[in-house]
Amino acid sequence: MPSQTEAEHLLRRTEFVARPNRVAELMAKPSLAAAVDDILDIGRNPGGTATIVRVDNWGMGEDYCYFWFDRMAHDDPRPFQEKLAMFWHGHFCTSLKKIELFAPIRDQIDWFRTAGLGDLRTLTATMSTQPAMLRYLDNDQNFSTSPNQNFARELMELFLLGVGNYTEADVEASARAWTGHTDIWQTGQYQWRPDLHDNAPKQFLGVTVPAGTAGPQALKTALDGLRGAFPAERVRVDATDLFLCDERTTRAATCCSHWGKLAGRTWLSVSQAYAQVPSFQEFMPFQTVMTSLCADSMVSPMASPMRTASLSPNALARTSLFI
Repeated sequence: MPSQTEAEHLLRRTEFVARPNRVAELMAKPSLAAAVDDILDIGRNPGGTATIVRVDNWGMGEDYCYFWFDRMAHDDPRPFQEKLAMFWHGHFCTSLKKIELFAPIRDQIDWFRTAGLGDLRTLTATMSTQPAMLRYLDNDQNFSTSPNQNFARELMELFLLGVGNYTEADVEASARAWTGHTDIWQTGQYQWRPDLHDNAPKQFLGVTVPAGTAGPQALKTALDGLRGAFPAERVRVDATDLFLCDERTTRAATCCSHWGKLAGRTWLSVSQAYAQVPSFQEFMPFQTVMTSLCADSMVSPMASPMRTASLSPNALARTSLFI
């Protein structure tokens, strides 16, 4: 059975704080692994319904923030769901200030809350055509006659590979692959415009993408061609920040060197691997767990431009949808 110290430490890492009732629940479990399973048993229902009182977009966004922070603090029986959603909101960041519509932001965050433990490729592909992201990184203005590279560049630099692991030609190919993925400005609903898409074949990450292949399918084609050789630098660093410690420390950097590649894994399996390390900061057990987890040398197309682990309420507010 987990000790009180182990239960409290596990909850601080995964559920923001160690609430007394949750400590008691985990201490009653037969093993630390069973306690981890309890924390990760969040289901597929995001839970709770935000009470939106105001009618203007900014006011609705504030109402949703209050709802979300309450879920993090005490309303969610297993707040790891909300911590994970905040993590993905930090990875695939969007802003109400830029988007100007509340509904796309709400839909994206609720989707993170629902699918946050899912497959990394699916998370990336879905994010890449969500109206919140399309508008935030200007892909709604990405047309075959005048490509806009903003989303394509962030996809390479922040969401996937990191600086030095792609070429300008990859950015250009990615931008052309995402032409025609846009939204309806008045409603924020996704819209596919085949008349605005560049249908020519493309060389993307060293893989030939056939003519007529658009957006997420082009990414899938490239990743399939690179299977087993695709760097996971961005998600490796950010997941370590979330679960383990500041990756800039010497010990964490050493641990990170054993990460390997992750694609094809669900975030549930990644979370289980981290969370079953009792201290989350001891090198040898972490090395053993991650070496086992990453033995398949899979791909992981993820990244994060901000850090969201163990945030104070003020820091949470700063990293909310109003950034």
